[in-house]
Amino acid sequence: DRLTYMPNAEMILDTTERFISIPINSNYLVSGAVIEQCTCMRQMVFTPNDFAYLQDIEALNKKIDALAEQSHSNDIQTFCMQDEMREEFATVDEVNTVLTNYVQKKDLPPVVDLSEYRKKDDLTVKVMNKGLVQLPITNGPYEPEGLTFDYYYTSFIPFQEGAHLVGKTGSSVNIDFDIIFKTEETVNRHGTIAHVMRTSGCMIYWEEATGALYDFYGTYPVRVSLAEAEIETEIDDTFALKSEIEELKSKIVALEARIAALENA
Repeated sequence: DRLTYMPNAEMILDTTERFISIPINSNYLVSGAVIEQCTCMRQMVFTPNDFAYLQDIEALNKKIDALAEQSHSNDIQTFCMQDEMREEFATVDEVNTVLTNYVQKKDLPPVVDLSEYRKKDDLTVKVMNKGLVQLPITNGPYEPEGLTFDYYYTSFIPFQEGAHLVGKTGSSVNIDFDIIFKTEETVNRHGTIAHVMRTSGCMIYWEEATGALYDFYGTYPVRVSLAEAEIETEIDDTFALKSEIEELKSKIVALEARIAALENA
């Protein structure tokens, strides 16, 4: 009876409603409905823009397959990398466990200043050595004092208190002197300080800035032939280890014994 009295169902579709209409015989009462087959006919309208070539579809499928394969390969590489990272890098818990064996910077003891210390194999040392040094002498004119002629050329020496000076002075540069220069007074002369020392028959001025020497009694030259002074200089030296000293002593004793044996032979 169902196929006879209820052969088809029709879908009603308009702008207001969407429902399925099933015609039935009015002599029957409907208690339920079972859909045994569902078919639909749909009208579709296409334009040339809706069509595609088979070769384009195949190319697109190949590209999709290649992307899927690449994605799968990337997943495998990422998984392998994660395994390597697990082996190479520590976990947070492992790091925290190791850090418990360290102290924080704020808990460290104060830094020791090693600037005043030296390495045990550094035996170099600076030593102040005081010795007699020859001071450089230059003879030439000194225009501020009118000493411009060759015969009246005077000496120029870097000033050094306590220097030993030997030379001649006077109007004829024939008065000998041999002195240890000791400053008796200082005066401002030619824009610099001049140290003054009196000797028999002359008063020697020695300027700091220029090093010029002259006799102020008559503005005569001071011709110096020797200038020397004890000057303290810094030299490099090396400490000797006690073991090296003992070794040198042993060598000296052996040499003395050998010399004595040779002399008695």
